[in-house]
Amino acid sequence: MADAETSTLLSSQIQTLSDLQSRLQSLRHIPRVLLRPPHIPAVISAPNLRPQFQQLDDIVQLLRSSPTQLALRSANGRLLTDSSDLAPYSRRENKKCVHPFHVHNVPDSPQPYLPPEVDKIPPFPRDSSTYESVTSDNLVDYIRDFNKKHHSKLQVWVNAPKQNILEPPITLRFSILNVLCALLSLNYSQSDTRLIVETISIYGPREKKTPQTQSDFTVYQCLSQHMGKMLQLQAQSPLQSILELLESYDGLFIEKCTVCERVLSAEGHIPPVVRVWTANEKGQASGKWQPMHIMCQQGS
Repeated sequence: MADAETSTLLSSQIQTLSDLQSRLQSLRHIPRVLLRPPHIPAVISAPNLRPQFQQLDDIVQLLRSSPTQLALRSANGRLLTDSSDLAPYSRRENKKCVHPFHVHNVPDSPQPYLPPEVDKIPPFPRDSSTYESVTSDNLVDYIRDFNKKHHSKLQVWVNAPKQNILEPPITLRFSILNVLCALLSLNYSQSDTRLIVETISIYGPREKKTPQTQSDFTVYQCLSQHMGKMLQLQAQSPLQSILELLESYDGLFIEKCTVCERVLSAEGHIPPVVRVWTANEKGQASGKWQPMHIMCQQGS
């Protein structure tokens, strides 16, 4: 009798966890902006998003319910007692009958994606100490001077009407006509009051996006990911070095990759989104950014 009750309880808990997993999988169809802290009041009050909010609330209530919590505790207890056969990359067993003289090879489970090695990420050409410090006090003057000397444009991006635009974190909008626009998040350096670039998001020139969202186009998504890797490996990057790099994308859709000499890559039909600094005879500080496809740069 006890075995029957235990079996019934176990079946019920398995069904509860299966239902929870199905509900969690449904979150993939919910706009990502709803899974983050709200930044735009208009988005929260939009009527067409109310069903998604209700779906999130239902999943939260299901997760907090007593049957679900009991099933989770029971599953965790069984995992601590016996975790065999749960290795993430264990070799699958072939349970089919095979000819005794011909054994089929059983493939391994797919391995996780390995990011490019650190030495494959191109460095910035100049030492950050050679740049004049940009602070919140001289930022406006720096922007005015930049716009006078460059074809690209730089301006302060404001999210709310009453926002203090010169109080970090500060968001700048960099744009190259008919090519791209970039939203740069600035904050204080760890050592002083210099403004350094923390994050970069790249979008199409006519996309109206916020820094918390991504572009609708693959080329700008790849470009944002590449910029993120460079910032991660070369932290405390000054504003000037980032702007010099962004200006090298003026010919994003017309310049050929210096490795394969193609504009579009053979793999994903993406233009060269990587820039590698090539020094000339005058030294490392003098040279130019060379365009490359992601796969071409990793294989070079």
